[in-house]
Amino acid sequence: MVRRSEAENFLRDFARWHCGVRLGYLFGRSALFANRRVFARVVSGRLECRMKRRPHDSKFHWIELCTTGSASQLQAVSDLERAARLVVSRCGNENV
Repeated sequence: MVRRSEAENFLRDFARWHCGVRLGYLFGRSALFANRRVFARVVSGRLECRMKRRPHDSKFHWIELCTTGSASQLQAVSDLERAARLVVSRCGNENV
């Protein structure tokens, strides 16, 4: 039996409660997708999401999220929702 990390369980729950987001795998590791773009992944048991460090940045960076404790989980949900919106809006801009 495969033991899932806390971060993988967090991704699974996030995908279950958010429309337009699906759970998949990226190189054998759990990841979240919005459209066809990856916006969150689990690496070495840690949860990471793609975010811009500053609002005017043009590039996305992988940022580690903390999911221990209820306040951290609420912040992680907010960060994941924002990352999904950014990835989807960027997809729309590239197709124009």
